[in-house]
This record gives sequence, C-alpha cells and structure tokens, in this order.
Amino acid sequence: MDADSLYCRSLVASHDYDRFVLAAAAPAAVRPALLALYAFNYEISKALAVTTDPRAALLRLAWWREAIEKDSGDTEILREIKTHRLDKTILENLIDARWQEAEKPTFASLDDTAAYATSCNAPLVSCSAMLAGETLSDNDTKAIACAYGMCGQIRSIVSMATQNRCFIPASLMYEIGIMPEQIHLLAPSKKLNDAVAMLAARAWHELEKATVSGPVLRRHKALTAFYLKRIGSVGFDPFNPRVYLPVPFLGFRVIFYDQ
Repeated sequence: MDADSLYCRSLVASHDYDRFVLAAAAPAAVRPALLALYAFNYEISKALAVTTDPRAALLRLAWWREAIEKDSGDTEILREIKTHRLDKTILENLIDARWQEAEKPTFASLDDTAAYATSCNAPLVSCSAMLAGETLSDNDTKAIACAYGMCGQIRSIVSMATQNRCFIPASLMYEIGIMPEQIHLLAPSKKLNDAVAMLAARAWHELEKATVSGPVLRRHKALTAFYLKRIGSVGFDPFNPRVYLPVPFLGFRVIFYDQ
C-alpha cells in the first residue's frame, strides 16, 4: 500500500470500524478502493459533527462537492478517489444526503427517518457490491441500506443528542414528551425505549426483505442483524453502553455470526 492508501485505511479503522470489517470481506485487490469510498463517507459525515452551525457544515460539504465535480483538491482521499476512479455520481449522492440533514435536521415521521437512512447508505452498499463484483437488485440495496442506516441511527442517539441532532422522528419525540429541538435534554425512559423499539422493528423489517449473495453483502447483513439483536437484548435502551460503545473483537464476532 502507498501512503494515500494507508491513510484511508487508518482513517476508516479508527473512525468507522464497522465498514473496516466489511471491507475485510472483499477481495484484497478491491479493498483499497472500498476504503477510499468509506474514508470519503466519513469525511463528509464529519462535516455535521464538527460544528453546530448548519451553514459551516454546508460550506464544508460544498468544498467536497466542488472537489469531486472539478477533480480539484489534493488530499489523500481525493487522490485515492482518482486512482480508483470511483463513480462521481455515487459520491455526489452521498453529499446530497448529508446536505439534506444539514438543511433539515429533524424528521417528521418514521418513513422520513427510514428514507434518510437509505439515502445515506444506498450509494455505499451499491458501490461496495460493484467493486467486490457482487450483484444486488435495487430493492435489496435499499433494504440493506435502510436497515443498516437505522441501526446506526439507534446506536448514535446518545452522541447525536449531545450535538443537538435528532434521528428520532418528531412523531415519536412528542410521545416521549420533549420537542425535537430539545433533544439535548433526552434522558432514559420507558417511552424512549418504546420509540427505539419501533425504529428497530422497522430496521428488522427492511433487513428481512433483503436477499444477498457474496461475502461483502452477506457480512453487511450479518453485521446489521448482530447489532439489532444486541440492541434488543438490553431492552432497546440507547443509554446502555452495549448499544453505543464499540464491540470488542467485532470482526471475529461477525465472521462467526455470518456462518
């Protein structure tokens, strides 16, 4: 691996270990391309995490959009994108999804939350399959993307609340007893657990619809199922450390779970 490939590998291993585990299931020849894709996704998702000002996030996303459209910029990730000729449309779709969150930080309904999970993850799922030489229908792509994305939303509820960001739809927030803009006041409660259970049920519903073949997509589905069972095992409490903390030996556990 050259320096740029090593940079992307280190970034994904440190900040998006789930996808690092997924990349490990791919043939060795395509792993650098996958890691470049996942590193790019981490960078644009970070645009919303490093600031509470949506305008600053939009400026950061606009910089990435221009760099992709014009083949400008000279960062390790952009050089890897050029080296592996990653599809610009897929990269722009990922930016569009984050742009949507920056402009509309809350979601009205469960369907809105599911749609956002799909838009953030479907380009990654489809590109991962393409790079790994695996086939996947559009419906199966959306199902896996939605399930994995909603699982990630559940696991990040607590950390997102500290940034005043909310993945719980407003319709469920009202049942919990606080407004979406008061998400920073979120506290453990049975009503919160009930809301999370509804999110998890939707994720399970989507996951069970997906038919996959090939090691990367099969591991993607297995990883999502592993997390959803873990969330359910603690009563759907997003404040339980088993929900939001990294899982020790995740790679080995998912390999075993995938058998």
